[in-house]
Amino acid sequence: MAASLLVCVLLALLTGSPTDAQLCQKVDACSCKLDNGTVVSLHSLANTDGGYAFKAAWEGDTFWYNPCFGFDQGSACHDVSLCVNWKDDPADRTELLGTVQPSFITVINSTTVAFKYDSGFSQDSEVYVTCDEQAIEPTFLSHGKDPDYSNRYIFTLTSADACARHAQCKQVDRCTCTMDDGSGNLNLHTFSRPEKPWEIAVPGGTVYYNPCVGVSANISDTCKGAAVCLKQGDTFVNLGSALSGVFVTDENGDVILEYQNLQDETKTTKVTLTCDPSARVEPVFENPSLSESHLSVTMKSVCACAGSCMFPARTCTADDTCSCKLSDGSGTISLHALDNPAAAFKDVATTSGVEYTFYYNPCSGLTVGLEACMNVSGCAYNHVAQRYTALGTVQPDAFTLDDGRLIIAYSDKQSGTSYNLTLVCDITATNPKFAFTGSRLQNSYDFMLTTKCACADECATNGLK
Repeated sequence: MAASLLVCVLLALLTGSPTDAQLCQKVDACSCKLDNGTVVSLHSLANTDGGYAFKAAWEGDTFWYNPCFGFDQGSACHDVSLCVNWKDDPADRTELLGTVQPSFITVINSTTVAFKYDSGFSQDSEVYVTCDEQAIEPTFLSHGKDPDYSNRYIFTLTSADACARHAQCKQVDRCTCTMDDGSGNLNLHTFSRPEKPWEIAVPGGTVYYNPCVGVSANISDTCKGAAVCLKQGDTFVNLGSALSGVFVTDENGDVILEYQNLQDETKTTKVTLTCDPSARVEPVFENPSLSESHLSVTMKSVCACAGSCMFPARTCTADDTCSCKLSDGSGTISLHALDNPAAAFKDVATTSGVEYTFYYNPCSGLTVGLEACMNVSGCAYNHVAQRYTALGTVQPDAFTLDDGRLIIAYSDKQSGTSYNLTLVCDITATNPKFAFTGSRLQNSYDFMLTTKCACADECATNGLK
């Protein structure tokens, strides 16, 4: 009965708008690019907190799956994408069914691609990922063993988020985004010159444009901090604050940088970024269109080509224990508004079968577990050993930038432990989220803090929200 059901499932997947057995070119562990340039991506379906995203059962066995990132489950599944627990011993009889990186991704038909995972042993798995625009929630199902290959397990994942689309450029900061097809960054930092912004001729006036930090007061007090400033006669109009810069990708795959006046949202600008390898020194502005309080313009540049713009490496120089100033002038990243020793961030995580509670507080540190974690930035509590361990002092070892994200490194010489905290800039994240993301080495941990305070100048440096 189970085998016949699986045959029906496979037949359903293999029928309708078939393709020649082509590969979907792998971009990373959970996305691939089709011949028409669109991308099938599972990034939005993945659990980024170190756990699994999906759980399914089949005839008493339990299966777990997480695309993109590895997770730990039981005693035998460490940093895996697929794991099973056999029904014979529900307490812990886990076995690896798939590593994080798929061995290949194949196009099945116009709506389905198959992710093939190897375990490195005798078992392997295939996850048939199907696009369903009407699906409200993703559905993950196990279908047991492939009747033709007894060591292969078949799964289906159906979701609207699995539909092929053009690669999106994900915001890093107000003038940088990263293409989610793995092709690289679009980075406008090299064009930031607030004292002498770029000039764009428009009917009846001039537009001054400076991405990242906006124009300086020597242009106009009215436009100070504006990425887009319109001059008509003696009048200056702010057509978009630098702080408001947002990258969007339209239905044709074009990347557009949008701005708005933060005091008057009717005044807006759209800058369409067009890849032009010949525009290597200065950007070329074309087709400016000004109507009432809205500007549209195309900017051609090598910096609009993913991964092609060379610019000085950005650094972040520490001001104190929880803030640093960015070298490109875009502002200061400060966690002062999040500091609260009495109510530190807390995350409960399970690693290698041992449950831990992790604590973190920036700036002034925290104290838990009496002397074990006194005036530290981070602490771990082992629920099995019932022991607290200091993870790092209040004073960080370093502030570094990696792919646009700030990483704060901490260590504690007395306990011999260390950890890295990756800050994720999300201007909509008014409620910060702290999560354990894994262990690199023994006594070395990784955490992630998603907050608007990870964005330059979004939180006051004096601690006031």
